[in-house]
Amino acid sequence: MQCSYRRSIKCAGTLLAILSLAACGGLPKGGARTASTAMKGNERTALAAVVRPRVAAHPGQSGVHALADAHDAIAARLVLADAARRSLDVQYFIWNKDLVGKVLLERLLRAADRGVRVRLLLDDLGTMPSDAVLLAIDSHPNIEVRMFNPATLRSPRLLGIVADIGRLNKRMHNKSFTADGQVSIVGGRNIGDEYFAAHEAMNYADLDVAVIGPVVKEVSDEFDLYWNHPASIPIASPSRQNTTPEEFAAKRAALVEHRETAGQSQYAESVRDSEFARQLRSRNISFSWGRATIVDDHPDKVLTSSAKTETHLAPKLREVVDKTKRELFLVSPYFVPGKQGVELFWLAFANVVPGLS
Repeated sequence: MQCSYRRSIKCAGTLLAILSLAACGGLPKGGARTASTAMKGNERTALAAVVRPRVAAHPGQSGVHALADAHDAIAARLVLADAARRSLDVQYFIWNKDLVGKVLLERLLRAADRGVRVRLLLDDLGTMPSDAVLLAIDSHPNIEVRMFNPATLRSPRLLGIVADIGRLNKRMHNKSFTADGQVSIVGGRNIGDEYFAAHEAMNYADLDVAVIGPVVKEVSDEFDLYWNHPASIPIASPSRQNTTPEEFAAKRAALVEHRETAGQSQYAESVRDSEFARQLRSRNISFSWGRATIVDDHPDKVLTSSAKTETHLAPKLREVVDKTKRELFLVSPYFVPGKQGVELFWLAFANVVPGLS
C-alpha cells in the first residue's frame, strides 16, 4: 500500500511538472521562419489560359461553381493539385490520416516533384497525421508545413492542450485550396473521409465552391495573413525532430502504396465518374457570375483577449447582414447565435420581410 501511494505521489508530481512547463511555454519559438506571399506572374500557366478568357468576359465579377456533391468536391481538389504548375496554398482545420487525407498528401508531394511551391498551413488541434509524417512532408525542398497556434508540449499533445487551454482554444477554422493563384476552393469541408462520402459509417452533408476571378486574390491575401502571422509556426520548431532521407523515402513509399490501392477502389471509380470530372473532360464547367468577397477572423485572436471583438468574425458578418436588402442565405453546420445573434438576425429579417417586425 505504501509503495503504491509513493508511486502515485511521484506520478502526480511528474504530471504537475509537465503541466507547469507546458502552461508557461506560450507559443513555441518560431525558429527559422521566412515570410512569403502568394506567387506573382502566373499568367502563362495552363490554369490561367483556361480561366483568363472567362474572367475577361465578366469584368469586375467572380465566377462561383458550387460543389455540393462530395465526389465533385474531392475531384476538384485532385484536379487542381494535378493542374498546378507554380504554387499550391493549402489551409485546413482538420486533416485526417485516412483514405482522402493520405491521397491528397501524396498529390501534394507529386506537385512538389514538378517544381510546384507548396505551402501547407494546418491547425494544430485538428491535424491527425503525426509530427513525423508532417516533418517528412516538410523535408521536401518545395514544401513548407506550418502549424497554427500549436501546443508547446508535443508528446503527449493532449496534455499540452489541456495545460494551455486558454490559448489553444483559439483555432483556425479557415479552409482553402488555391492553385497558381487562379482557382480557389473554399467552403465547409475539412480533409477527411466523412467530408467526401468515403466513410463507411458516417458522411457529412457539406458545401464548397470553386471560385475564379478577383475573389481568388482575397483568398490568397487571407492565406498570407495567417501564414506570416507569429502564431503559424514551422512544424520543425515545436517538434524538435529531424527527418532522415531514409525516413522520408519510407513515408513516401507508404503514401504511394496507399494511392495505388485506393485508385483501384469503387470509391475512386465514383470520383472519376463524378459530374465535375465529366464537365472537366468536356471543358464545360459552368460558373455563376457576380460580386464575391471573403470574410474571415484575424489571427491576432491568439495573442489578444477574447473580449477584443475586432479580431472576431461576427462583426464582419454583421456588416454583410446589415447591408442585405432582399435575400440572405446561410449555409453552416453550426448555428449557435446566442441571444444577441438571434436579435441581430431578427432585425435583418425584419428589414427584408414586410410585416415581420
